[in-house]
Amino acid sequence: MWLVGAGLESGVENKFARACGEGPLPVVWWLADYMKTKGIDLDADTARAAMDAAAGQGRLEVVKWLIERDLGRGTTVAFHVAAMGGHLEVARYLHAQGFTGCHLGTVQMAASGGHLSVVQWLWEVFGGDLDAGFHFAEEGVPWVSPCRGHLEVVQYLHTIILLLAEKKRERGEISHHSSEIEMDDVLYLLKLRDTTKWT
Repeated sequence: MWLVGAGLESGVENKFARACGEGPLPVVWWLADYMKTKGIDLDADTARAAMDAAAGQGRLEVVKWLIERDLGRGTTVAFHVAAMGGHLEVARYLHAQGFTGCHLGTVQMAASGGHLSVVQWLWEVFGGDLDAGFHFAEEGVPWVSPCRGHLEVVQYLHTIILLLAEKKRERGEISHHSSEIEMDDVLYLLKLRDTTKWT
């Protein structure tokens, strides 16, 4: 067989995991059939790597295939990489399957990529979860820079800031944001960003 002749048989599990993220689908399916024929089972780490790779590239068909075979369920990264990469359908599917992992980095990376639909969905699903990462917006101006000029994301996060500030005031807590904050403040920051180098 050419796989053996090419020296590819060794480590076929890792090649499969990598193909789940970036290989053509026929190669993924062929490698899966090959491993089944040879009685090669994926260990838990390789199955997680395959799931993470597929989720990170937005490959819903591969993610579903892995889940149908109960592979990669132990990952704590797949949901995170799907959401931060803007792969909303994959993130939704993983969430429906019980995968978790929304945290500060998830929200920030989705925002910095300009993935408004993902940020909106994350807020709808995880907005009340303190570990989900939306409370980073309460810190003020520093959250604007990571949004990399995606105005619609900045506007949406600004709305969340005002909502969180109001909730704090209702609980009798101190909020760093006045209810008088206007969108003009954010627009000014965006104009400043356009005329200076932001890091």
